[in-house]
Amino acid sequence: MSIETWVTGPAGASDYRAHLERSEATVNGRLAIAGRVAQRVFLGEHWDYTFQPENSGLSLKVAAAPSDVFEVGSPAVLALDPALLVAIE
Repeated sequence: MSIETWVTGPAGASDYRAHLERSEATVNGRLAIAGRVAQRVFLGEHWDYTFQPENSGLSLKVAAAPSDVFEVGSPAVLALDPALLVAIE
């Protein structure tokens, strides 16, 4: 099961098309970042998740459809399409 969603970067500066996946096996050529769901809140029309990548102090906000539920503390993989990413130096 995957969740197609928007990921908001630090301070809400940028939005990227992404998927939150249950395992790396379903990433299919996308950049895979393993981590876990740190928090979640249901806002009536969608879930807001806080995703924390492994070995990182970052927290990313991930929105998902109401039917797509990840439990707090569960492992997840953030999958990003590399063609949609831009390096900033």
